[in-house]
Amino acid sequence: LGQHPLEAGVVFLNRRHGLIHQDTDLGVFGSAPQERPARFGRHPENALGAAALLLGGEELVATIDRSCTRYHEIQDVWRSDRDIYVRTAEDRFASDMGYYKTMADSIGDFLSKNNMTIADFAKAALYSPNQRQLSRLSRALGFSESQVEDVLHKQVGNTGSAMSLMCLVSALEQAGRSERIMLAGYGNGCDVFVMTATDSINRMADRRGIKKHLSSKSMLTPYSR
Repeated sequence: LGQHPLEAGVVFLNRRHGLIHQDTDLGVFGSAPQERPARFGRHPENALGAAALLLGGEELVATIDRSCTRYHEIQDVWRSDRDIYVRTAEDRFASDMGYYKTMADSIGDFLSKNNMTIADFAKAALYSPNQRQLSRLSRALGFSESQVEDVLHKQVGNTGSAMSLMCLVSALEQAGRSERIMLAGYGNGCDVFVMTATDSINRMADRRGIKKHLSSKSMLTPYSR
């Protein structure tokens, strides 16, 4: 999973996108699964999930136009090779000094340096540990509810390293031709990507992606007391 248990998905996207720039005929497939068991009574929002992307090739549904990476090493979320459960620092420290500060500063600086505004984006796929933190970050940056639709937290939970790419797939399913999408992942810093949907974006409607998987789910009877 790399140095941080949340960054694997966007790290794959960042590094493999660089390879494709060097070889335009190269097609790269990658997935970002993560199993996140939670201790009983703690972090009930943890969930299992995975996303897979194919970069390069023909009939692209979106292009990656710009990206940037900011490093901010902090021990807020971790799991060693001996840990069964994901471990976190105190919630307020992890939120204020880790997630919120890093994401808000990175996205804000990226927009400023590229002469872009929040209004330039139809959709935004932002990693967040829970609904509360996503709402806080979205409001601070100026995103509307239609730009950042919280589909996964409401129906799935926090899937860790897969979360950013699963949010991206959900955003692509809702995007229209030529619309811009922002992807921002978190983990020892922040990776920000600007993407533009192509004429082939309508092909996403026929995929068994986030929307179709959620619609086919079956509810389990609660077993906790």
